[in-house]
Amino acid sequence: MATITTIGRASLKAAPDTVQISVSLRASEIKCSDAMKKAAGQLEAVRSAMTDAGFDRNTLRTSDFSVSADYESRQDERGVWRQVFNGYAVVNRLSVSIPMDAKRLTDALSAVSGSDTDPEISISFSVSDETALSERLLTEAVKDARRKAETILAAEGSGALGAVVKAEYGEIEPLMNSMPRMAMAKSAVFDEAAGVPDISPSDIEMSDTVTMTWEIKSI
Repeated sequence: MATITTIGRASLKAAPDTVQISVSLRASEIKCSDAMKKAAGQLEAVRSAMTDAGFDRNTLRTSDFSVSADYESRQDERGVWRQVFNGYAVVNRLSVSIPMDAKRLTDALSAVSGSDTDPEISISFSVSDETALSERLLTEAVKDARRKAETILAAEGSGALGAVVKAEYGEIEPLMNSMPRMAMAKSAVFDEAAGVPDISPSDIEMSDTVTMTWEIKSI
């Protein structure tokens, strides 16, 4: 059976419609139990602030949680650097995704930064309906592969495209993960009255490839 194989490629751009706010909280104490208790208090403070701002209490979810011994490099009286135990550090990383809306973003940033927990905050942008984009991208890649195969056969006059024999495709990859990020220092307190900056995130570009094999029918 004669076959023909081509590679289809497709790319598309999509405007971000979702904002993801990432919050990192760090609690340090000499005793591990005290560090854990402090971390629990920080989490409660941030959740309460978000609730007061009109968000559901469970909107803010833990994305990573770690407990580790904390050491500090110090010089002794002889000038030798040594690692000195400095207690325990509990790091709680949280995230919340909200629709891209300046008012809601202002409310969320104001709540977190004003929660008296010394948070580190960063913002990124994404597309909510990734499944629909993936399906559209794959469809366009298959069309491209078919178009190439038909062009080759038409140029050679050696046959017509028959049934699909094999199809292979990989994971969809961002060509440019162009989701702008915005970071706030620990000491920063967001000014609600000032509002958020006029952020215009660039489009997210994605690409995919598919390898298609067809049977060649005689004409």
